[in-house]
Amino acid sequence: GDVYKPGLRPVVGQEFEGLESHVTRWEDSLSTADIMELTKSRSYYLRAGGATRSKVLANLDWYLQEHLGHAV
Repeated sequence: GDVYKPGLRPVVGQEFEGLESHVTRWEDSLSTADIMELTKSRSYYLRAGGATRSKVLANLDWYLQEHLGHAV
């Protein structure tokens, strides 16, 4: 996914001028079930076949519950 890196300024062409940056920070509380449902809206998941979808959800379930220790 996209990762914000403070200080990173991508190289842009000469046709772009007057560029400004803006950062807005926010935080949303989501349950692991909410995150699992949100995953199902991603284009990678939607384009995938059944086996890949199952693997994505299983990997995410492992990561959230076993690796990070979040409850269901």
